[in-house]
Amino acid sequence: MRYVVRTVAWLEERRRNVDVLCESIPHLERVVDHVGDGYANFFAACRLLHDTGGVLLEDDVLLCRRFTERLESIVAEKGVGEVISFFERPKVNLDTRYMGGASFFWAQCVYFPPGLMCEFEHNYAEFRQNRPKQWQGMATDRLIAYTLSKLGRKYWRIRPTLVQHLPFTSAIGGRSTKRQTPYFIDDLEDARDLQPA
Repeated sequence: MRYVVRTVAWLEERRRNVDVLCESIPHLERVVDHVGDGYANFFAACRLLHDTGGVLLEDDVLLCRRFTERLESIVAEKGVGEVISFFERPKVNLDTRYMGGASFFWAQCVYFPPGLMCEFEHNYAEFRQNRPKQWQGMATDRLIAYTLSKLGRKYWRIRPTLVQHLPFTSAIGGRSTKRQTPYFIDDLEDARDLQPA
């Protein structure tokens, strides 16, 4: 399985976290934004993974225990031809579910199948024109949703989540640091282990 992380050159906490991610995923490939163009960074990562497929990570996540083992088991179960999201931050407890592409939100940890990822760049100009309010800032998750919907594709939303969103300052500004999920698998397992028998 190929793993790629998108990161930026100017935020030290994110650079340190990518080093931590590499401890769990030694073959993790980095795509580094040096100029502040998040979409160009996203498209560079897409081009890397287009032919092979693989997992695209953001640089502000905490991986669960046995991350690659768990993730690769889920990909094998759901199918290598599927889009599979391993993080969303719902306000209510939601089960694993096969979702319509337009519902896609949060791109912290996503498996993409071979042959799909360049579709995001191909649809970028149309997305920008048709969804100007969603395009502003750095809304790659909305671009993914737009493209999946246009292609008539669904995706798997996995629960519990395999990554936790860390409370880092946003690399694109103006976003809350309180973007964590209460449904991170390690937290749920730890809470279960603390309950009296």
